[in-house]
Amino acid sequence: MKNKKITTDNSIEELVNIPNKDKNRLFLISAIGLATLMVRLLIDFDYYSTALMYIGIPYLVALAILFYTRESDKPYNLKSKYWNKLRMALIIMLGSSIILFEGFLCVLMFMPIYFFVLLITFIADYYTQKNKNKDKGKTLVHVFSLIILALSLEGTHENLSFDRNHNVSVTYISNQSVDEIKNNLIQPIHFDSKRPWFLKLFPQPYDVAAGSLEEGDIHEIKYRYHRWFFTNTHEGKILLEIDQVKKNKIETLILEDTSYMSNYINFKGTEIQFKQLEENKTEITLTINFERKLDPSWYFKPLEEYGIGQTAHYLMNSIILRE
Repeated sequence: MKNKKITTDNSIEELVNIPNKDKNRLFLISAIGLATLMVRLLIDFDYYSTALMYIGIPYLVALAILFYTRESDKPYNLKSKYWNKLRMALIIMLGSSIILFEGFLCVLMFMPIYFFVLLITFIADYYTQKNKNKDKGKTLVHVFSLIILALSLEGTHENLSFDRNHNVSVTYISNQSVDEIKNNLIQPIHFDSKRPWFLKLFPQPYDVAAGSLEEGDIHEIKYRYHRWFFTNTHEGKILLEIDQVKKNKIETLILEDTSYMSNYINFKGTEIQFKQLEENKTEITLTINFERKLDPSWYFKPLEEYGIGQTAHYLMNSIILRE
């Protein structure tokens, strides 16, 4: 019995004295598992597009890393400690994304806000540690936590959401007449012109079935998106109806959108307005109407408006003006 007890004590001691590298692996595996579970729950309960996902999850990841790496008996070293924390956070994000089969585009769009929340949490922690024996350090913890909680609730309820309907317009002056521009619109559509760098991140139509420019005509735009460069493919399409065709205006409506981007943006339609300035000079304004699906608005609204603006410029040059 005595020998058995000694063996048991030694086993416990070995378990407690796990090498740091193994402890880090265990922590990262556990954190990846918990992050994956939390995201899965948000998806199942339809909160995946809310700020709970884009602010709440990064904040919890930051807290887990801070508690795990807390070393109260060592001097506070900003550079070494926080660089290690950021590397851990990156591994957790990439690991959970792989398990959840998230696409490259999702990961790329998530990264800026993910690291922003991590950084402000780490900055708040650094300030708190420097003032941990003072009341202002404790006050900061409570205030910061309440702010994060409030920001994380955006989108979880109608009363906690900002306006989601937006539009982006671009205006060009062309040396073509209105009739010439309308003739451009009925020509075969080929997306072979050079796209801005930001648009290259997103899927481009590979086939457009467009009829005439008559009211009621429906155009079918097909998309194919490889979530991981060449695999995990998503097929989808947009059905676009020519709603109104007038002398100085053309309006379209989106009837159906099963493209990959429909998970994040609800495209509603477009409006093209013409203003004849001179005999062969026309002012053209293209407006794209869309609904933002993702929160928080302070991050996704400017990001989506920028992307839609780049799209409007591209459509203006490659389809409307053909220049």
